[in-house]
Amino acid sequence: MSGVRNQVVIGRSSSGTPGARSNCHDVGGERTKNLANLHKPSIYNGMTCSDDCESRFHIPVEVREKGTNCSRYNLWLISQAKSCRTRDRGKIDPLPPLSEYQIVIHSAVVRSKGLDEYTGEPLEWNRINHHRPAAGGRRKHVVRGRWPSVDHYHGTGKLNYRICSGLVNLAKGPLDHQQFVELCRKVADKHAGWGKQGKEAR
Repeated sequence: MSGVRNQVVIGRSSSGTPGARSNCHDVGGERTKNLANLHKPSIYNGMTCSDDCESRFHIPVEVREKGTNCSRYNLWLISQAKSCRTRDRGKIDPLPPLSEYQIVIHSAVVRSKGLDEYTGEPLEWNRINHHRPAAGGRRKHVVRGRWPSVDHYHGTGKLNYRICSGLVNLAKGPLDHQQFVELCRKVADKHAGWGKQGKEAR
């Protein structure tokens, strides 16, 4: 059994009794107010698993409906957290613990409702059930397509993320949100007639 599945969810029950096993169907507004609440032993946002689920981070319903489960979601979450933390080495001192990255990335997934936060398109969450397609450099994003990806919203060194596809992440590159949106608008304006009635951009 992996380390993820060994993280028994022990916290407060829906009645508030300390030490009781959490009920995975209990989505209390009080538990989803802010990031501080996400530091509790059990992460409650958008959980939709069975009562005996022992994962620390419960998969949001919109993600679960795409064909994956808490176990796979937690493995993906750990992988993304490790990647983001590695990129922040030398940029944040002291470097936050891995659990902090997991909390913030999970919060971003909950906020996204399983969609690409830049295009609004559904992401292929079922693909996290398998190993990522092997590819190097920029090609990895092309091969992964709508594979769920974690974007550094304001660049590395800041724990602020958005969930998007690998392709969108590649297109955004080092740009922050405003710069990326402005660039997209310029491209869209320049090619406004492309694909319509046989017209192409000049």
